[in-house]
Amino acid sequence: MRRTRRSGGFFLCLLLNLLLNWEGVIPAALLFALHRWRGWPLWWAGLALALWIGGILLWMLVIGFALGGGAGAPRRDEPRENKNPYSSRQYPNSGSAADKKTE
Repeated sequence: MRRTRRSGGFFLCLLLNLLLNWEGVIPAALLFALHRWRGWPLWWAGLALALWIGGILLWMLVIGFALGGGAGAPRRDEPRENKNPYSSRQYPNSGSAADKKTE
């Protein structure tokens, strides 16, 4: 399987984690509904939302440091020598799709 060299940015990964853990916003939504319905303080809903985002952010930082990449940055692999015996670079005009592009 092909390995990619692209790494998502920290904020892109944070957004993806927030989307995958959407159920964390339920307490904030309930507290906001209680604010509208019963007049409860709005800061409770804000606090619940901030705790949810802060918890996910803290978890991402812990996992990032545990993997040894600093603040969530993955290590980049060094380029390796191609050892494929059927590589089109080693055998030009072998009939592969890469050779047909250059003709």
